[in-house]
Amino acid sequence: DNAAGVAMVLELIRELKGRELPVSLIAVAFDDEEQGLNGSRYYVDHPLYPLDKAQSAVIFDSMGRQFMDLSTWTLFVLGSEYSKELAAVVQKRAGPEMLVIGTDLIGPRSDFAGFGLKRVPYLFFTHATHKDYHGPGDTADRVNYTKLAQDSDLIAQVIQDIARLPSQPKFLDAPVYPAGEIAALQHELDLVEK
Repeated sequence: DNAAGVAMVLELIRELKGRELPVSLIAVAFDDEEQGLNGSRYYVDHPLYPLDKAQSAVIFDSMGRQFMDLSTWTLFVLGSEYSKELAAVVQKRAGPEMLVIGTDLIGPRSDFAGFGLKRVPYLFFTHATHKDYHGPGDTADRVNYTKLAQDSDLIAQVIQDIARLPSQPKFLDAPVYPAGEIAALQHELDLVEK
C-alpha cells in the first residue's frame, strides 16, 4: 500500500513546486506506520518547522485500489471534523466518489494521529483496505492509475485551497462530524456485504 502513496508524494511535489503559494510546503514520507506510527510520531516530536505555525497536515495512505475491491470507487476523507476551515475546503471539493467520515471510525491507526495529538488540523485521504491488503497480491498491476491520478489532482487542489486560506485553520476542542456520515458509510458497507 505504500508504493502508490510515495508515488503520489513525488507527483504532488512535481505539480506544486512551480505554484505560487503564500505558505511553504513540506513533503515527508513516513515509515514504520504498522509498528506503532513510529515515523510520524518521531516527526511531530522533531518537526522541521514549529507545528503551531502549520496550516495543516495532509496525509494519505493505502491509495490506488478500490475499497474491498468493489466496482465503485471511493475516496475516504477523514479529519475535517476537527477544523471548520478544513471542512469548508473539503466541502468545496467534494464529489460523488468522496466519502467524508470522522477519524473516530478507524481510530488512531495512521500517520494523522500524531498531528491530531499535537492539535494540528489534518486531512487523511485513503482508498482504504482491499482484499490484498499487506499481502503478496498487492501488486502494481492492480493499481487503478487513472483514479489514482484523478485523486492526486484533487488532493493537489485541496492543498492549494488550504495554502490560500486567509488565516491558519484552528483545531477544534470537540469534533463536529459530517452530516450524513453514518448513512453514507452504511451504504458503502452494504455494497461490501453484497
